[in-house]
Amino acid sequence: MDAEYAQLIDELAASALRKARQEVEESGYDAGGVDWLESHIEVLRVSEVRELTEEQIAELGSFFGKCILERYGGEWTMTEGGLGVRLPNGSTAFPMGRVRKQFAEGEFSSVGSLYRALEFIGKT
Repeated sequence: MDAEYAQLIDELAASALRKARQEVEESGYDAGGVDWLESHIEVLRVSEVRELTEEQIAELGSFFGKCILERYGGEWTMTEGGLGVRLPNGSTAFPMGRVRKQFAEGEFSSVGSLYRALEFIGKT
């Protein structure tokens, strides 16, 4: 991935972090940040929002990806399935896809459930 694209991801993640800290001051690229994100997506789901814009998906997905990277390591990668986070064991998580999935399906497919599952997936 080129440096310009990586910088854009960092800027988008930082934008979401600023929003998180307006609601939960201690938010970071960590489990607390993922909790905020999960709640934020649920608030959007029950609001008048019919679907997320690509900008919202990019911002929230970049934030989620940074949370994954901070906790589990790895690197951003572009795959046939889209932008993902390649974990140290070679598996890939797709943060933007999970944001879309939670918005469409609810807490059953939450960002938090993926984040917690990576504890086990990332080791195999």
